[in-house]
Amino acid sequence: MYCLATTFGQTLGKFRLVHDVSKVVDRNTTRLHAVHFLPDPARSGEFMNPFMGIIEFADSKDHPQLQVADWAAGATRQWV
Repeated sequence: MYCLATTFGQTLGKFRLVHDVSKVVDRNTTRLHAVHFLPDPARSGEFMNPFMGIIEFADSKDHPQLQVADWAAGATRQWV
C-alpha cells in the first residue's frame, strides 16, 4: 500500500485515501506518515518518500467505490 500510495502521490500530489475499516491499516497509519524519516534500503544515503495521502476509514456499504475495490482485490487474490 505504501508503494502504491507514494507512486500515486508523485503523479497526483496530495490525495485522500478512503479505506474500508481495517485494524491493520488503522494501527499503522502513524508509521505510514512517518516512513520518510527512515533510510531507503534501495537508495543508499537517501530517505524514503513521504506518504502523500490522508487516510480515512469508511464502510463499504456507504461507498460503492470500496465495494468495487473489495471485489477487485478478491478477484486478484483468487487469480494469484
